[in-house]
Amino acid sequence: MIMVKNYYDYILVLIPLTMITIPVFLITIGMNITTAIPIGATICLALIGHAMFINDPVSLSMRKHSIEDENITDNGQSEQISTSHGEVFNE
Repeated sequence: MIMVKNYYDYILVLIPLTMITIPVFLITIGMNITTAIPIGATICLALIGHAMFINDPVSLSMRKHSIEDENITDNGQSEQISTSHGEVFNE
């Protein structure tokens, strides 16, 4: 996982930048516009996909402590659910 302090700020800048500059560059070197724009969009989608699924915005500590162990009674009913914020839900 990439650990950059301002990773999502960089992604927000790179999304429109790649959507504009890559097709413009490809068009200037002679590629057809109907090919250059989908290539730029594909690279843009790859950046978005990386930010959402590979390096998702949820921190590792939030993953570990998002929902703590659930106490289950003998009949399968949930007694208590604790969250990382100290909230307790009775069911």
